Amino acid sequence: MIQSFEVKNLNNKISGYYEFNEDLNILTGKNGCGKTTLLKLLWFMVSGNFDKIFEEMYFEYAEIKYKEGGKITIVLKENEKQEKIIHFSVISERSELEIKEEIPFSQFENLPNSYNTREGSLFFPTFRRIEGGFGVDSNTQNRRRFRRNQLREALDTISDNLSTSSNHKFIASLSTEDIDYLLSNKYADISEKIRKLEANQSRNILNIVANSDTKEKESLERIRKIVKENDGEKFKILRPFLVLSNLIDF
Repeated sequence: MIQSFEVKNLNNKISGYYEFNEDLNILTGKNGCGKTTLLKLLWFMVSGNFDKIFEEMYFEYAEIKYKEGGKITIVLKENEKQEKIIHFSVISERSELEIKEEIPFSQFENLPNSYNTREGSLFFPTFRRIEGGFGVDSNTQNRRRFRRNQLREALDTISDNLSTSSNHKFIASLSTEDIDYLLSNKYADISEKIRKLEANQSRNILNIVANSDTKEKESLERIRKIVKENDGEKFKILRPFLVLSNLIDF
């Protein structure tokens, strides 16, 4: 979970410090103010696409801090020979990973292009989905037959090149089937967490009943407390879906 993101002199116009909420964060601004560039830098760092950063943007300092204690830092400085050097470091408390490198700015493509992380991300670029109908073949029959597949394959290639692992995915196109797949997978994970919570609750209640002797009132209070705590945990787990259901009219 990202705690904060700080950047200095991004493309010579953006400097800022941003703190993140655990559930929802909204970035607003006028067209052309740099929202997409900021999000792109953030995702390139989170996903491990470090070698692609300086191909598209310039900055003097960028750092992501995680609530678990890890951080990613990239600093651009000049040495005594007035040569620009990239100071790069990744520290991950959860995966016990630490990387520190110094690379000449002229060799920025040698920055790592991936690193192992337990966290995951889905990056939805700000451009809208390109629909079918942009075939370039002048032959009408071939255009009808291949244009949809060619477009999808091209978008899939972009996604594959930018997705660094099964945990970090660049979403180049989106369909109803994609949404159904993502939600189904997420709900399957949530269902498993709830199943474990309820199984643990049942074990605790049975243990209380088995050892209650004659203290029925005290045992009942303990059971009520367990159920209440369990309901609170289930609400936290289900919250993303509850928020969506309140926003969508079926």
